[in-house]
Amino acid sequence: MSEENKDELELQAGDKKIRIRGSDILGMINMLAIGVMLYGGFQHVDAAKESNKTIADAIKESVQTQRQMVQAQQEANCLNRLTPVQKMSPDEIEFCRNIGRGR
Repeated sequence: MSEENKDELELQAGDKKIRIRGSDILGMINMLAIGVMLYGGFQHVDAAKESNKTIADAIKESVQTQRQMVQAQQEANCLNRLTPVQKMSPDEIEFCRNIGRGR
């Protein structure tokens, strides 16, 4: 009986007595630690999703900008090959714009 009392803590609240074993306290601490780690893990996953979305949006914007730059370069190359007389023709200019647009 004396061994049993070593492992237990007895608290009295009013007319009721509560007995708490050391293993129960350690179990509650472990559950609390696991809960905190799970919460941190879920927060990390949410932050990572948001970060990945931001990176993906930046890459999409970069690709769109590069595509526009290629189209402008193609149009400029077409215009540079024209003679001064051809540069006055609206048909030639429209032709170069269509080349830039990939048509």
